[in-house]
Amino acid sequence: MTGVQTCALPILGERKSAKKDIKVYRASDKPFDKTLVTEEGVFVVPDKLQVEGYATGGRIIEELIIDKNAKILTFENTPKELYNKIGKDYVARDAGDGIEIAKYARDKGYDVVEYYSPEGLPAEMSVVNPEVIKSKSKPKIEPVKKKPERSEFIRDIEELYADAIDIADKKG
Repeated sequence: MTGVQTCALPILGERKSAKKDIKVYRASDKPFDKTLVTEEGVFVVPDKLQVEGYATGGRIIEELIIDKNAKILTFENTPKELYNKIGKDYVARDAGDGIEIAKYARDKGYDVVEYYSPEGLPAEMSVVNPEVIKSKSKPKIEPVKKKPERSEFIRDIEELYADAIDIADKKG
């Protein structure tokens, strides 16, 4: 598909919108439905290999498109008080689920949140305005052929989230 970005490393600097549509992926047990979007938004990643780590237990991998005019809140432009710094990494302050950041983005008129990502890994995103998800037909859905092995990325993220929960519990 022309004019579509298929994979991106963490995006630096302020960006009101993308220069071209962004192809993203999600793992879910049901197809994308704008009416079912929760307060944290719809979590997606720009790397198909990355999403395979989430495609367990009968989940499907779904390809979606974020409109190039979507207003994106990058990690660099997110107030750092919404994150806990753990070593050189950052985890969303609210036990790692990002609801606070998604609410901040929505309140400020953003459509998409691009969360912190360890260096070299594609950034996980949350679409907080489902109207920027576009598709001329039903989203492309691919069943997972085999259960993928837990990736190093997924193990690292789980470890960061566990650390964030411990910190949040201690702050009480």
